[in-house]
Amino acid sequence: MKKTLPNLKIVSLDCLVLHEYVDPARIARLSRQIKKDNIFTNPPLVAKIDQTNKFVVLDGANRTTVFKNLGFKDIVVQIVDYNRDDLELKTWNHVIPGLKAKEFFGQIKGAVDNLMIKNFKLDGYKIICQPIFKNIFLDYIKALNVVVDLYAKRKFYRLDNQGDFSAQGNKTLIIFPRFKPEDIITVARKNLKVPSGITRHLIFGRALRVDLPMKILKQNKSLVWKNKQLNILIKQRFEQNKIRRYQEPVFIFND
Repeated sequence: MKKTLPNLKIVSLDCLVLHEYVDPARIARLSRQIKKDNIFTNPPLVAKIDQTNKFVVLDGANRTTVFKNLGFKDIVVQIVDYNRDDLELKTWNHVIPGLKAKEFFGQIKGAVDNLMIKNFKLDGYKIICQPIFKNIFLDYIKALNVVVDLYAKRKFYRLDNQGDFSAQGNKTLIIFPRFKPEDIITVARKNLKVPSGITRHLIFGRALRVDLPMKILKQNKSLVWKNKQLNILIKQRFEQNKIRRYQEPVFIFND
């Protein structure tokens, strides 16, 4: 098979480290769906943490958590090189309707300490979260979670472009920093997490609809045996010309 296919592998869930908190609402929906499914569809995206046997989950924290909660031991992942040119780490911003930025900034002042408040700036309807003290990055991550927790139970939505934001009405735009891969690895190594719904990993060649029978993951067999079954499935799909590479770009493993 061609080497351009995504690197899919079945690994132990114990080897996966989350870099972000999960969304309880999505966890509940995914749990119900996975209990009904007979096939495994979309693998989490992971990258190796150097000098360890661990992988950081770049995308798929909710799915990873659901599989752990349901008692699975292993899961299919797509392993990527975090430093590759075709993987981009971007940021989602949050828009909170019905919340005045000035009032919310007052809540932030009351929730974080005097040193950390300097990392948050009020600019009209925008609250800019930008760490300005490099030596307290991990403390900033903790403070960032405090800020997001202040509105986590409210209705808010993600925005990837400030230009798409309308300032009309009572709305607050939370602008998050642009993290670097080394920031995410540092957070994972320290067993910390950024808030859910902030980091956004884009990759050319995402594997979707792998459609591995769930019974393979449930088998009380070795990882060697399970990966052999996965490779057989991929080989069959390849020979049957069922793997499609789209310019959008994704890989569909059972079209």
